[in-house]
Amino acid sequence: QFLRLRDRIALARRAGALKSFLEGLFDTSSHGTEANETAQELLARGRERADRDFAMQPALRAEIIALVGDLERRSGHPERAWLPLEEAATLAKMEFGATDRRTLHVEYLLAREADELGRVRDATSRLQTAIAAFEAGPNHDSPEEVVALAWLAGLDERIGESAWAIEVGNQALALARRILPDDSEALTEAVMNLG
Repeated sequence: QFLRLRDRIALARRAGALKSFLEGLFDTSSHGTEANETAQELLARGRERADRDFAMQPALRAEIIALVGDLERRSGHPERAWLPLEEAATLAKMEFGATDRRTLHVEYLLAREADELGRVRDATSRLQTAIAAFEAGPNHDSPEEVVALAWLAGLDERIGESAWAIEVGNQALALARRILPDDSEALTEAVMNLG
């Protein structure tokens, strides 16, 4: 009971810190900038704030830097996303461990980033590392592992490793059928990917 209460307090503090960070980022009156600040300027300021305001809270800093990197990627600038995501991955491994869900999320973002930059072999390597961490840690047999396996199969196919792609695709489908409901989007994706 005590652990659950402690975990709830930690989650509430984390949520409060993230909310405060985002509010401060978008509150133009608090930093004297114009409302028409570009996305690039906003994200650059967000990165500065993460480094300054969360220097003594590396776990939160890792999550915020990963968020900034992912927003850079989503805004169509994958080349600017790489460094913050790489730093977030390093911090996450140090703070949470290689098999933690938060670390695996950043590794997933880096794999997606590498794929978008055309670095398919790098994306494949990162996904293989993430899948090994899934299998070694508490997130084994999770929906996220299904997605990672299915994506890895697709990347293997793209680099001409068809036999390996089929094997990994079969692993993804077997896991999906074992742990997911029949109407799951991840299960449907695993079936289609293998096909």
